[in-house]
Amino acid sequence: MSSHQQKSSFELLRLGFLIAGASTLVFLPMEFYLKPPSWPVFTSINILLTVLYFGFWRLVRPEWLTKASIALCTASSFQMFLAVNFHYGPLLGLQAFFLIFAYLPFLLLPTHHRAWVYTLSSLNIVFFVWTTFFLSATNFTTYSADVMRFSHLMSALIIVAIFIVLVIYFQICSRRREAELLDNAHNQDLLFSLIAHDLRGPVGGLKEGLGFYEFHRNAMGDQEQADFLHSLRQTADNTFTLLENLLLWTSQRQGRLPFHPFPHAWKDLVDSVVGLWQEQARGTDVTFERDIPNDLIVTCDADMMSTVLRNLISNAVKFSPKKSVIQIRSSLSNGWFCCEVQDSGMGMDANTQAALFNTKDRPQRHGLRGERGTGLGLLLVQEFVAHHGGKVSVQSVLGKGSTFRVELPQIPQ
Repeated sequence: MSSHQQKSSFELLRLGFLIAGASTLVFLPMEFYLKPPSWPVFTSINILLTVLYFGFWRLVRPEWLTKASIALCTASSFQMFLAVNFHYGPLLGLQAFFLIFAYLPFLLLPTHHRAWVYTLSSLNIVFFVWTTFFLSATNFTTYSADVMRFSHLMSALIIVAIFIVLVIYFQICSRRREAELLDNAHNQDLLFSLIAHDLRGPVGGLKEGLGFYEFHRNAMGDQEQADFLHSLRQTADNTFTLLENLLLWTSQRQGRLPFHPFPHAWKDLVDSVVGLWQEQARGTDVTFERDIPNDLIVTCDADMMSTVLRNLISNAVKFSPKKSVIQIRSSLSNGWFCCEVQDSGMGMDANTQAALFNTKDRPQRHGLRGERGTGLGLLLVQEFVAHHGGKVSVQSVLGKGSTFRVELPQIPQ
């Protein structure tokens, strides 16, 4: 599930808790007035569920999406089953809600939880068939007149309450999205202006360097030419990396980047990326140490995670002193995959760490050998990891180095 889909499902889940709580709260006066059989027990259950619904609406977190969705689907079905079978019978037609609840798992649960989706949906269909065709209405005749008389008022109040909740909720969401769009537009304008400024320097340097080489190559020795061309190549590589990150980041923001998670041998993925930086690292006597199980399989989008690794390893090489070691560790524990890239470079203070993943206040830093950096690569790392339902963090000590930690769920959420 992509980060956009996850956000939409989470908002829908919160709306579901809000509607369930508001509907139950409005329906409670009907139970107090009619006092159906065993009403103290079942009314207490409804009061408890109301508190839980509103509590989850306020406190639920995106990482709880799957479990909270299962809880909402189960609780709503259980609540309606009690109401129809032990309170009012099929007289009010409340069993029709089972058809709505049968569709709810398809809206809330991720597609890879098919077993839960089909189980909860089938359960509601069975409840509907049972209460509609096999539940006798004669068991509830002692208070059927009061039920029919009072239910019209309560049904109207519930509809009005749900309508008011929906209007207020969507107004809040609309204003929030409008503010996010304005903020994103401002951040993108700022980011593009910074990147344009950062591109101007290396592209201009390439132009001047090639011009200098064209007119002075005959006067340069072989070693001097080799060093000069190597410097130009490094500038070209850095410029290409910046442009590649910019294109990927733009595609990601516009939703045009495909997401295809499949099981991959993580060690092979790391080895292929490290190979790209082996030559540059060798020039500064920087070596790589890898602690990765040979049989470690990770479900991920290979292109996205290769980009994540390229940027993290690029930063590690950029800020590592000569004759230092870059450590890459990977493991799988409690359903979460973890990959750490650690260097022993210049490190960062707390303020710099806090601003690393902030579009507005990205720190402009230079590598130990004067390499320029825009911070766009780390923003791309953050977005690609979030696309997998994961998280990225950093631990750093000024003057002692940094460790970037990427965590992904074993099955992307």
